[in-house]
Amino acid sequence: MSDIFRYIQKYQNRSLNELPFTHVDALILAQLSYIEYKELRDVYKKPKLKQIAHLLDLQEVEAGYLSGKDNRRLLLALAHAKRYQNIQLINETKIIKEETCEQFHALTFSYKQMYYIVFEGTDTSILGWKEDLHMLLYPAVPAQQDGVLYLEQMLKYPFKKAIVIGHSKGGSIATYASLHANKKVQRKIQAIYNFDGPALQSIESLEPIQNRYYKFVTQATFFGLFFENEENYRIVKSNERWLLQHNLYTWMIEDADFIYLDQLDNRFYQINRKARDALLSLTHQERETFIISLSEILEDNQITDVAQLTDSWPQTSIMLLRSLTKVEKEKRDAIMKTVGLVVSEMLRR
Repeated sequence: MSDIFRYIQKYQNRSLNELPFTHVDALILAQLSYIEYKELRDVYKKPKLKQIAHLLDLQEVEAGYLSGKDNRRLLLALAHAKRYQNIQLINETKIIKEETCEQFHALTFSYKQMYYIVFEGTDTSILGWKEDLHMLLYPAVPAQQDGVLYLEQMLKYPFKKAIVIGHSKGGSIATYASLHANKKVQRKIQAIYNFDGPALQSIESLEPIQNRYYKFVTQATFFGLFFENEENYRIVKSNERWLLQHNLYTWMIEDADFIYLDQLDNRFYQINRKARDALLSLTHQERETFIISLSEILEDNQITDVAQLTDSWPQTSIMLLRSLTKVEKEKRDAIMKTVGLVVSEMLRR
């Protein structure tokens, strides 16, 4: 058994011609979407992966919000691997709109005639988590719609083909964008990768992309099967427990592919199903009230990042409870009902 880094080391001298693009390669590119490339914008034109590790401030990468130390290690490993050195980053697009709760980040990598279009998942900002909650309300969120526009913009050029990739929310964007792009663009898509991302809320047929669609979840997945309206997925072994399995660095690899399992972990599947059922049992109005009320409490307490909740949880929880008593009864009831449903469902035997 191995992980991303042992995989890179093992196949570092095998070009993409010698060993064609694998599922693990897609996972690696998905992880690159969680790195901030602002230092490169408008300064370096289409840098290659062998250059990026030397152009970025690696101390800032290490201090990044998700798996910073591993991300730094990943950039350095790719820079020294023949397999990845000449892949270019040709486009980065980032959209942050607080008024519509949108957080969109897309990268396009290029190698020969192939584009690798990658959509980032949710970061640790409260804005990102509010956007995730909006996926409980609407058939599509602005980031998914912008994913369609981005895909069509990048694939307007002739003679280019694409592999579309995303992790978590990014996997949902990759799926939605590939499904809703125009037919000309759809014909250029060679594969779509959804790594532990939720299905689309509306039950849409994946038939137009089915034979090119690859979805992977872990044995105790929560996010990947939240809406659970699709069956076409494979289960990858993770060396972590429950929610920590969402971290791509914990996914296990053997030779040039993942280690697959035959079934989900039933204990965690039941916990996840109960939590999901509790949330989905709320009416649209109740979900909307819950999201708005929770957002107002966080904003009133100037909480903008999940880290602020976890770093000093005892003090933060007291502060939030005090704020909750000041919320009007309808909104307070919506929050308590939602939390109560989730907790009671998870504790039921």
